[in-house]
Amino acid sequence: MSDTEITNIFEKIMKDYLDERHRNVTASKEVLSQVLETQEVHNSDLYVALFMGILSIFIMVTLVSVVKSKRREHSEDPYHNYIETDWGAKSHVLNLEDLSCHIQENKGARECNDVGTPSP
Repeated sequence: MSDTEITNIFEKIMKDYLDERHRNVTASKEVLSQVLETQEVHNSDLYVALFMGILSIFIMVTLVSVVKSKRREHSEDPYHNYIETDWGAKSHVLNLEDLSCHIQENKGARECNDVGTPSP
């Protein structure tokens, strides 16, 4: 068998498969549409939107109540009050000398001469 014959066989198999699948999908769509027409499912998208709206409102109310309870929970906490009052008061620098930087030389390190290191 040559390459063209094998290619033609695979093309025919693939074409037959896709045609059969298309027929099955089309038939299933027709059956589904007939079933939906007999069940009289109207405005189902509105029902889904209504359900999603109610669910989102429930979630938002839950989140807001949790946030408010956490806020009230920490308002009378002594540690929380300490952080609010004392840290703000102690955050400013009392003396400008506290901001100064001092560099000190280690003279002992200069006098010590290890093996293998050159002396200055």
